[in-house]
Amino acid sequence: MKKTMKSLLTLALALMLIGSLSLPVYASSKKAKVSYGDGAQTAVKVKTLSYDLDTEEEDDDDDVSENVEVKFTGRVQWQKHPEVTASDETGASYSAEILDKDSDECELYVENLVEGHTYTITIDGVKARNAASYGKAIFTFTIPAPHTDSAVPSSIQIEELEYDEEDNELEIEFRSRVRFSKDAEISITDKNGRLIDAELIEYGKDDCSIDINENLEPGETYYYSISGICKISEKTARTLTGSFTA
Repeated sequence: MKKTMKSLLTLALALMLIGSLSLPVYASSKKAKVSYGDGAQTAVKVKTLSYDLDTEEEDDDDDVSENVEVKFTGRVQWQKHPEVTASDETGASYSAEILDKDSDECELYVENLVEGHTYTITIDGVKARNAASYGKAIFTFTIPAPHTDSAVPSSIQIEELEYDEEDNELEIEFRSRVRFSKDAEISITDKNGRLIDAELIEYGKDDCSIDINENLEPGETYYYSISGICKISEKTARTLTGSFTA
């Protein structure tokens, strides 16, 4: 009986130890919305794409660990030596490599992933399982810029903000008089960091109107940034950021 109890205790301790040695999970790993680039030569589609901004090169042998994980919607096949390239929205190229791959996913390393940029990944030498030939899979994803919860990060305060769904306009009324610079600009992004087509069509001493040239998703949160604005008593232009719900 004593031996049985001792064996059970030993087994329980071993199970606890195994549980504590589970594989690491990146705390900062996030999923990104994927679109498909022109020139794709395969029917390969992406189910999910996750990225990690904290991945760094390992010091011992200059190996790198994956910072982009791609899961495909169906089974794929690979050529013997597939290649991957990466670029951002400006066309600048980044070092990239395929670290691991199988029939439904792959792990990549892309150099210098940073917030606020859009990346295009091209994998040459892959095909859907039943496709006749190999080709290029091209997909694009955006890492959103960090957003602040504060509606007014500068000293400018908002009196009222209203989104007019019928006219597709955002109206902002300020609590005090403001001044816009000649090169004042507006940008609006969705929760994934995708840039929404919008323009600053009218502004005065205490309000402004923003025309949004595409339909917004009702109930979704969007983020605006107005550059080149300041209080009437200030000399330095500021950038006003905040959010609204469509």
